[in-house]
Amino acid sequence: MTLEPKPNGFLTRLRYGKDAAGKEQRDRFLIVVPRDAEDVALDRERRMQKVAAALSKLQNPQAQEFLVEMGRVAADEKAFRALEGVVTKLVAEAGSVPPAGPASGPSTFRDVAELWCSGQLAKDYPDHKLLPEKSKEARDEDRSILSVFLPLLGYKPVATITLADIDAARRLIPKGAHPNTRRKYALKLRMVLRLAESPLRLIARAPAVDIPRRKASNLFGFLYPQEEAQLLAQTKIPLLYRMIYGYLARNGCRIGETLQLTWDHVDLETGDIHIDKRWTKTQRARRWVLDTDVLEALEAWHRVSGSPKPGALVFPGRAGKRLTHGAVRKRFTTDLKLAGVTRKSILVGGDGIDPLRVHDLRASFVTLSLRAGRDLKWIMTRTGHETLGVLQVYDRLVQDANEHHLPRWFAPMAQAIPELRPRRQGGPSLGQTPETSAFMGPFLRPQGTDEPRETGAKHREKAPSVTPKTPLPATSGPAGFQGVGQPGPGQAEVLPDTTEAALVRIEESLAEDLRTLIAAGRYELADKVMAELRERRLQRTAPAITNLADARAKKGEGK
Repeated sequence: MTLEPKPNGFLTRLRYGKDAAGKEQRDRFLIVVPRDAEDVALDRERRMQKVAAALSKLQNPQAQEFLVEMGRVAADEKAFRALEGVVTKLVAEAGSVPPAGPASGPSTFRDVAELWCSGQLAKDYPDHKLLPEKSKEARDEDRSILSVFLPLLGYKPVATITLADIDAARRLIPKGAHPNTRRKYALKLRMVLRLAESPLRLIARAPAVDIPRRKASNLFGFLYPQEEAQLLAQTKIPLLYRMIYGYLARNGCRIGETLQLTWDHVDLETGDIHIDKRWTKTQRARRWVLDTDVLEALEAWHRVSGSPKPGALVFPGRAGKRLTHGAVRKRFTTDLKLAGVTRKSILVGGDGIDPLRVHDLRASFVTLSLRAGRDLKWIMTRTGHETLGVLQVYDRLVQDANEHHLPRWFAPMAQAIPELRPRRQGGPSLGQTPETSAFMGPFLRPQGTDEPRETGAKHREKAPSVTPKTPLPATSGPAGFQGVGQPGPGQAEVLPDTTEAALVRIEESLAEDLRTLIAAGRYELADKVMAELRERRLQRTAPAITNLADARAKKGEGK
């Protein structure tokens, strides 16, 4: 056996049976593993040779297809072993398999499965209730699951499949898989038979397939705002992944639809964002307006990325290609540890408790949104949930957040990631200090008992309280704020200087006030100062752009 290196793996030549004339059949099969994993390829070649010999003795007409599938999943030991187990069971239970008879048009289980997994059925019957649009990744997952049944059912015309055949096929489902995973196999098997009934009309009625009940899921947790701030601030983690984590935590989207997001779906002028229906689990498009801090972070990320074209991915992998969910999932726990997160319940889990997954950033978003009193429709627009009852799952997490007196929201994304912070010479980043980065949010801030509880020496220093006797520095700030830009007793009112340098000095002074207010815990005032600072900058740098709030007000008045 000799392996031939190829760009995406190694080629091997295997004998896998004889044709109807008795001529020996052999072919080349690609073992898809990394080029530097030749030892893995040699192991897979040896095991595939044994499988080919077993299928040859069974006279299985699907032997070639089965070996192709084994080569395709060769890098995944669990999937590869599952296919080996299928052949072992066939040898023990099925005995000799009769060859398939000739057929015109789709008739076998394999025919129906391939029409479904290729997406051809969805194109031919676009209005059928069982055939929503699916991404390529979802179709590939369906094909991988159904490959387990092909050695037994693949050659059979669906009209001849009996309940005994279905029972035998169910025994091919990997026993070591999670109960909910085994349930998924049964659902895919039933789906192929239902599609054979309608829309293909190959059978009058699909045979029944018993579907096991879903096992109660383990408890899951969420990432605290302080921990999320640690994660985003750790520069040893690639900036790309920290951008993904920050975006997920503040928008609650699914990771699959996030990795498909392109720049032409994000309006950096207005903050509008939309998700195509073909990316979503529910096949429904969504649209909302990004929070200010997320929009600022994406603007900075766009500049850092070299101002990519509209059709480019917002979160691209190498060479601009799409990242996979698995790639992000695999490094998430490692990144948490690298960031200094030490909470064992989310890093290790326990009996009935799952470790934190990147998908649970979605839970972090929902939990803090509910705790902060966000409107339910506001939450569901971002997460894609379609029923209010689903959000009840997060009541336990909201209680946890209340009992720990957690901050009400995450740190502003553009400030939490050091590379994106707007910097000024001779001072810290605008509006951000290390002491407050984990406790500040774009709109909702901790108040009253929501401040973190003191936990001994490790607790951060409390910000000095500000009382009416503690005056704030006088600046040329907005006229509506006491202590900020107001002439005190005995002071003469100074006419505003409208030169460029003077306007810049006003903005710098407002920024200083913003830091002082945040450190003092006066978050309501800080919100107003932040809004004033944003408006002044917009008026100075882009005076032609209409204030969005004013435009909306005029629109509401019919103007």
